[in-house]
Amino acid sequence: MEPIHYLRILRRRWAVVLLSLQLATVVAWLTTPREPEPVIYSATHLLVQDALPEREGNTIGLDVLALLIATGPIPTAAAERLDVGLEPAELASKVIATGDPETGILSLTAEDEDPALAALLANTLAEETVRYVRAEAEEARQAALEGAERLRRSQEERIRDLSLEVARRLQEIAAVATPANLTVALGADAQYQVTLTERDALQGEYSATLRRIEQLSGAEAATGGLYTLQEAIPIPTPQGIGPPTSLAARIAIGAVMGLALGLALAYRLDRVDSRLRTRGSVEHAFGLPVVAEVPRLASRALSDHAVIVRSDPRSQTAEAYTALRLSLQLMPRWVLAPQPPGSSHPPSPSELATASRETKGTPPSVVLVTSASTGEGKTSTVANLAASFAEIGTRVLVLDCDFRNPGAHRYLGALPHPGVADFLLRDSEETSLSTLAQQTDISGVWIVPSGRQLARLGQILRTDQTLIREASEIADIVIIDAGSMLGVNDPAALIPHADAVVVVARSGYTTAESAGLTRELLGRLEAPVLGVVLVGVAGAHGAAPGRQYGNPGHGTHTAHMAAPAPAPLNGHDA
Repeated sequence: MEPIHYLRILRRRWAVVLLSLQLATVVAWLTTPREPEPVIYSATHLLVQDALPEREGNTIGLDVLALLIATGPIPTAAAERLDVGLEPAELASKVIATGDPETGILSLTAEDEDPALAALLANTLAEETVRYVRAEAEEARQAALEGAERLRRSQEERIRDLSLEVARRLQEIAAVATPANLTVALGADAQYQVTLTERDALQGEYSATLRRIEQLSGAEAATGGLYTLQEAIPIPTPQGIGPPTSLAARIAIGAVMGLALGLALAYRLDRVDSRLRTRGSVEHAFGLPVVAEVPRLASRALSDHAVIVRSDPRSQTAEAYTALRLSLQLMPRWVLAPQPPGSSHPPSPSELATASRETKGTPPSVVLVTSASTGEGKTSTVANLAASFAEIGTRVLVLDCDFRNPGAHRYLGALPHPGVADFLLRDSEETSLSTLAQQTDISGVWIVPSGRQLARLGQILRTDQTLIREASEIADIVIIDAGSMLGVNDPAALIPHADAVVVVARSGYTTAESAGLTRELLGRLEAPVLGVVLVGVAGAHGAAPGRQYGNPGHGTHTAHMAAPAPAPLNGHDA
């Protein structure tokens, strides 16, 4: 896509881009903190655990300690000791404990806006952790010492009993054995040997128990193997990369993001929007040349049903309609070839010579104006085209055959009835069309309005062959305001009687789908199509024929020709 296309998208979707930009700016303003972010200080106390197996009381793992620091007796004791108005749970939430079993290091990190409080929390909780571990270790030492004492007393009693048993058995053996064979007799006595062996083994265990009691009774109290490696020192917490806090920076970033989002959204909307806006897209969708580009009119001119050719003949809009009239007088018409089966793209205007056949380029006497759907500017095109023909002294008769949405009488200053419907439903063949024609506010232009709004008029149009014939007899050129091609069947009944068909499309309203269906229908009807009139174009300057025959600075030369006074329609004023 060329850069100019992006600029055109931006021009069409500027409201989306502006809304996105404003929304992002407002969000940035609303989310900007009104006060500067406080500095958070972090303080970490490191504890190391001595994991020697011979040290008593070293039974609490680091993962269990981390859990006890988060909830349990440790934060309760720390809260009572600090007395700073913090509940144990609140105090524990301010400190994060992490244990590493591989290194044996337990870290306690506290964060707070007050650096002194952060260090105090970490150090106090670490000290209470050490105190708790040592208390648990001391309790375990005392329990072990008491157990060893009980074991010692039990061993002493057993050794005494075994010694008495050995002495008794020795006396019994000595009483029956001679002194010479006493040793042999003792060795041969199994009971004596078992008792002696049991007593000697128990004496060894007793010696071990005495050593253990001596070790547990040492002067040094149990520590649990937990020591302070480093006390907490408060340092500012690194903030890292985060959103700016200043209002100007946040609004600038928000504006850039909103602009980027708006551009992306505008491009996406334009991609999914099938409405036709440019001359090239219209010609590609219809497969027909654009013979006139009508600039966008002010809303007041639209509401007043103004005929611009008459009210402002020097305007670009008037010149565009003059270009349409010159195209009808000078350019050939095309009978569109049927679209090949399975083809999704109609031929471009440059391919019309091979895809369609050309009709004679003589000026038409019956011009039918239609559109793909309603609301595309068909009726205003009819009124302005009629005024343009009247400028050069041509007698013009407008037939309003848009029975569902009639409106030509509003532009030309006529009554809505009687009209074409009354002629088609006439009781007598003597009723002539000239009696129904009304002279309009534009000299040289007459109109037969739509008349009564009745259903199934399209079928009557197909069977009635006198409407167009009588209209051609009483005027130099007949301009038919037909209904929309895709809305009703009335245009299909009138196209066989037309010398030229003009299709009206509104920029930003007609879709590519409706354009393709309209072209396909015109091809089936073998309509002699002149081309497309594109109305509502922003910054349009008329089509090529208008530039060739007109002067943008002073209007067209035909607008200032001394046109002869039009003769009465069919010899009398209607």
